[in-house]
Amino acid sequence: MSMNEAGVCGYMAQHNLLDQAFKLKNDFIIPDYAFVETGRRLVPNDQTASTDGIVVNVWIGPQGTVSPLHFDNYDNLFAQVAGYKYFCLYSPSEAPNLYPYPPDSHMPNTSQVDMESVDLNRYPCFAKASSVECVVEPGDLLYIPPKWWHFVRSHSYSASISMWF
Repeated sequence: MSMNEAGVCGYMAQHNLLDQAFKLKNDFIIPDYAFVETGRRLVPNDQTASTDGIVVNVWIGPQGTVSPLHFDNYDNLFAQVAGYKYFCLYSPSEAPNLYPYPPDSHMPNTSQVDMESVDLNRYPCFAKASSVECVVEPGDLLYIPPKWWHFVRSHSYSASISMWF
């Protein structure tokens, strides 16, 4: 991946590449796990017409790419295709310690805490939050339950596929 004249390198995030490059669908199979009925189907049907009821997003980017601490409303199977990514996950019960933006904001599912430089003077309760950490590598499949907070950082050039169901 190369940088532009301004020294900025792009990151393709949360993109349904399979709808644009439909031949790629032949190289990827949605795991059976994604078809398990959880009883909490929250994915809008209009987003899943071409993928059997699953929202499939592709994530491609360079080392150091970050997804800030946030949660998704869906069950998520995260498949690491190439490279390595670090995950830090928090249970929904930790939300009061994670300082989410207000419910009426544009980012109510995102934490105000900068995970790369935590300011405990501004966010003192963050120190109480208990997390689980892991690094995913090519071939790994990580399940993230709905409303589980997660921060993600690429340790290398990376390609990933997430499946929301």
